[in-house]
Amino acid sequence: MTQARFRGGIAGWPVGHSLSPVINAWWRREHGVTGSYEHLPCEGGEEEFRGLIARLKRDDFTGINVTIPHKENAYRAADTASDRAKALGVANTLVFSGGGVHADNTDEEGFHAAVMAAEPDRKTRALVLGAGGAAPAVCMALHRAGFETIDVTNRTRERAEALAARFGFLSTVVDWSDFVQDLSAYDLIVNTTSLGMHGQPPLAIDLSGVPDHMVVADIIYTPMETPLLAAAKARGLKTFNGLAMLAYQAVPGFEHWTGIRPTVTPELMAHLEDRLLGRIAPVAIALTGSIGMGKSTVADMFARLGAQTWNADEAVHRLYAEGGAAVEAVSELFPDVIKNGAVSRDKLSAHLLANPGDFPALEAVVHPLVAQDRALAFERAQRAGALACVMDIPLLFEKHLETPFQAVVVVTAAEAVRRRRVMDRPGMTGEKFNAIVARQMPESEKTARADYVVRTDLSLQETAAEVSDVYRLILEKYAY
Repeated sequence: MTQARFRGGIAGWPVGHSLSPVINAWWRREHGVTGSYEHLPCEGGEEEFRGLIARLKRDDFTGINVTIPHKENAYRAADTASDRAKALGVANTLVFSGGGVHADNTDEEGFHAAVMAAEPDRKTRALVLGAGGAAPAVCMALHRAGFETIDVTNRTRERAEALAARFGFLSTVVDWSDFVQDLSAYDLIVNTTSLGMHGQPPLAIDLSGVPDHMVVADIIYTPMETPLLAAAKARGLKTFNGLAMLAYQAVPGFEHWTGIRPTVTPELMAHLEDRLLGRIAPVAIALTGSIGMGKSTVADMFARLGAQTWNADEAVHRLYAEGGAAVEAVSELFPDVIKNGAVSRDKLSAHLLANPGDFPALEAVVHPLVAQDRALAFERAQRAGALACVMDIPLLFEKHLETPFQAVVVVTAAEAVRRRRVMDRPGMTGEKFNAIVARQMPESEKTARADYVVRTDLSLQETAAEVSDVYRLILEKYAY
């Protein structure tokens, strides 16, 4: 029976890159299931993960997906487990019901479905590269798919031997230094290592001598086409990446939580590919607030949830640094504020405090450069496939910059808290503080114009919870 309302998420670290919320939202919309699914960053170890589970149960979550590094922790935290989870010793899906936690592992089902969708011509012999992470689930899926011989290789041979000892159906442990010598006997090879992922060395394999019917798989999907898959395609071989496994492993989880078994359609896969390839613009979120309200802290919290972030003050720092794009123009206006080839912010601040009428001339030079920097940051976020880009702009309303943004978040705190924070800054004086405040819109007007308000005069945990709720609401409204 369909849940009247569903609440779930994806727990792990890092977790903001995950496309699981997109998949879940797609199926909820398709099947009319109300609710939400959110990013649940959990940076610590098993104790922190168990604390997260306790909180989610109190908050009436239906269930969650779990990614690295907590799949073993998820299995140990469960009260009951499926046969698949028991066989693998790890879980990526938890179901909360009746006060208990049930664990399942859907990676095996996900990879099995991906293999069957690839329709290999022959299923005699497979080679699995890697022995940790998802390798056990991949091996089990290949066995269920009907491969007669499954060999495994790993950079650390002992790990491959431990995997072979654990699963009696595995055939041969091949030395890492030897496996590339003869791939002609295999019908399928699967890379489960991190080689080829963004920031990692490529997995270099000569595929010139492999049979034409070979299927080459890589469970990585960032990038969509690893060097291994590119080489296989150039050779004319059938390939698939980790995106198929991601989508198919989500199917049984959604069924666990809602009673509905969804379908991985070409339309869903195309949508996921569009996101990964930067064809869909991220949600544009403006973050603003008066001086001392804690915008930087809140921006960091958004970043932990996976948003790309940009900070106007940091952009100005880059423009004022030696070689920065604003140095020459500012030096022509105010030569006395240049020091060692850079704009001295202290000298510039003192100059403007004494000559407030010079602000328009400075802004005419700097603001277009800041806008250019902001646009480039948004383009980078889109190319990275980010769900959202949060832009910290102190004078958002004052400079009428809010129009391009889909959501505006105002950060606020009690006046006494704000003033204490600012006055604790090095070099801050009452005169300087008052001059800054005089250029900013009254706090009551900012909060009245906000789409969402986050308070920072709470505990860090309470503020983080507010940020998480705001981010979830924004993504549900605009990204999914």
